[in-house]
Amino acid sequence: MTCPGDEGDFVRLEAALGAALRPEALLLDMDGVMADVSASYRGAIVQTAARFIAPFGRWRRMEDARAALMRAELERIVAAPGVSRDTFEMASKSLA
Repeated sequence: MTCPGDEGDFVRLEAALGAALRPEALLLDMDGVMADVSASYRGAIVQTAARFIAPFGRWRRMEDARAALMRAELERIVAAPGVSRDTFEMASKSLA
């Protein structure tokens, strides 16, 4: 690693390295005991599924070739093992 020649830059680098190597606190959360964030994870999963699946829901409005491809992808998503419940539900509704 090359150190900056400018004293101000060197001081900033030294401070950044010091902060990274000597944190004031280190919190480890291996099992969700310190904070239960399951609700926010669930919300993020639902939002992500909605954003990815929603465009496929318009497959009926596409020309035949694209509609067939979009429908096939929705069917693949529904049939995928381990797909989340939310994604399954949204894809199934798009096929209905």
